[in-house]
Amino acid sequence: MNRDPGRNLGAGAAPGRDLGQRSRGFTLVELLVVIAIIATLIGLLLPAVQTAREAARRSSCSNKLKQLSLAVLTYHDAKKRFPYGVSQWGEGGAANTCDKQGSGCTGRGWILETLPFMEQTALFNQLAASAKGNLYDNRGLKLVQPLLNTPLSMLACPTDPDALQPRTDQFVVNMTGAQTTVTSYKGVLGATKVGGSFGSTWPRHDDEPKAAVDCHNNTGNVSCKGIFWRNSYLHPVKIKDITDGTSKTLLIGESVAAQDFHSAALYADGDWAACNMPLNYLPKPPTPLNWWNVRGFRSLHAGGANFARADGSVRFTEETVDMTIYIA
Repeated sequence: MNRDPGRNLGAGAAPGRDLGQRSRGFTLVELLVVIAIIATLIGLLLPAVQTAREAARRSSCSNKLKQLSLAVLTYHDAKKRFPYGVSQWGEGGAANTCDKQGSGCTGRGWILETLPFMEQTALFNQLAASAKGNLYDNRGLKLVQPLLNTPLSMLACPTDPDALQPRTDQFVVNMTGAQTTVTSYKGVLGATKVGGSFGSTWPRHDDEPKAAVDCHNNTGNVSCKGIFWRNSYLHPVKIKDITDGTSKTLLIGESVAAQDFHSAALYADGDWAACNMPLNYLPKPPTPLNWWNVRGFRSLHAGGANFARADGSVRFTEETVDMTIYIA
């Protein structure tokens, strides 16, 4: 019998199979090691991915604030003044149609006035045509209410996942429970004694009792330093009134609607915040009854919040900012 001297078939070996050839595939131990390595890499990379995503959201939030500030400055160029902090609804709300206490001018805020400069002329015209007087006046209430929940993406900071959702917990006079669009951006009222602020839970600035002026219910006191002090229709604010320099004067800052029940975007009492509360301060819980504790600026960014200046620039302000500088 002829045999191939180069092939040695051992007992039990299958013909045609090389004993030196090992079976392919992973053992269970090898598979577990690979899974552990992948999990470790994901654990290392995930924070970096989250940081990159938040940086993108923060940048988008800043860009929206920039566009909003430019809309306000364009409004100033057209009207020769900044939008009123509060005026009556409908075109023409001014001192001659509002009483000197401001109680007749509680419906229309600076965001609504600026809508035509944010490519929202159609919405502005609907509101101006429907709303007469103020929100305390029920004659215009039913006409205005359906428009107050119009989605406005330019007012929503991407870091806040709830900013684009209409809310029913916002304070709007005579409209409890109504759906309203909210804003992530508030006009700077300045440093003010907002009603119950001296009974608040936050640590007050040492100079506040001397410096605080009631710019919330003000009847025309020119010592109010905020561009959007509530009754600014009594003394319209102009760029020439800014003596500290437009690049150093805060115009608009960030807020979080879920932490401030006064954030209804198209209602005048929902589009402002004050600087006499520490930046990013949050009382627990932030209830509507304690409105004076939540009317400060805050964001969901770590360490501070974005602010637009009166020159249109946007910068991030650290939450550790010196209060003397912050309220100036």
